[in-house]
Amino acid sequence: MNPIIILVAGVALVLGWLSFDRVYNPTKAASLKLEPTVRETRTERLLAVRALAFFFILNFMLTAVGVLVGALIVALVAPPKNANFVVAYGQALIQAGGAADGPLNPMALGGAIIGFGAAIGAVFISQKYIRGESILDLGLRYYKVAPLDMIAGLLFGPIAFAIVFVTERSAGYVVGTRGPTFDAGQIIIYLLTFLLVAVSEEIVVRGYILRTLNTAWDGAIAIVASSVFWGLAHLLNPHSSPIAALDITVAGLVFAYAYVISGRLWLPIALHFAWNFAEGVIFGFPVSGYLLPNAIFQPYVEGPNAVTGDGFGPEGGVIMMLALAVVGGLLFGWSKVRQAPVPKPQNTDK
Repeated sequence: MNPIIILVAGVALVLGWLSFDRVYNPTKAASLKLEPTVRETRTERLLAVRALAFFFILNFMLTAVGVLVGALIVALVAPPKNANFVVAYGQALIQAGGAADGPLNPMALGGAIIGFGAAIGAVFISQKYIRGESILDLGLRYYKVAPLDMIAGLLFGPIAFAIVFVTERSAGYVVGTRGPTFDAGQIIIYLLTFLLVAVSEEIVVRGYILRTLNTAWDGAIAIVASSVFWGLAHLLNPHSSPIAALDITVAGLVFAYAYVISGRLWLPIALHFAWNFAEGVIFGFPVSGYLLPNAIFQPYVEGPNAVTGDGFGPEGGVIMMLALAVVGGLLFGWSKVRQAPVPKPQNTDK
């Protein structure tokens, strides 16, 4: 997730927290005159905004430190040829910070590692010291149907982009393809990158943000708000557009639905990973604005940008809505046949 988005969200939430505190603080005389249920609701919302503000500011700080240190290591250990330290450090900062345009490369894995570490660290600390809960309580505990949920997620992602590919080819937008090709080393880099991105973003968006909002607002509001944030967070990606933000928002609703029907994060994590991997590595489309060289298949796409998504990839075109509808239908069917997870009883004896 772009560090600028993290900073903007953090500052906005801090301002919101301070504003809420002036109005909703339960210790103020005006609040003490309210009905207990109203005062309790306002307190819950104040705590939720505070928890989110703390998380985003901490996430930005950890991300900034990670980017600065990671770029320094790259500039000292493996600088580009014929580049002095200042140039090498500047290029490494751009790559590690996720602000680079163009194709993904090995540096993208470094950025994913930094983002993963910052996100998990911020969630862990926020959960433990602000919300008083374990990071596992976000939906990371193992359950009986976890392997089946992950298999379902890993299947639904490729199905979505098989539909996109067949539809675009039938409509004449895919005018040719190159491949199949296979670069094992590059595919492993992509696999690790997308796995780290899927785990970190699902723990943050469908885990921490959604669940924190759900403590103070209706579940539907929490789902919609977290999905809208996720859509807007992609506006700074290369070749983004309002259609892309809308598509990502709807995708967020679909991933949230996967979270709701399973009660855990394993299904949306698997779906998110398979989604990105199939889109970029298997079918060769740009993934949220980033092109993947050495994809297994590389299509040549021509057509209206609003339909195909142009450089952003299918997620930036209206054709993506068809795939999202199909995945939503598959998840609905899966919810009817899967066994609901039953948590193991905790042993309270010490």
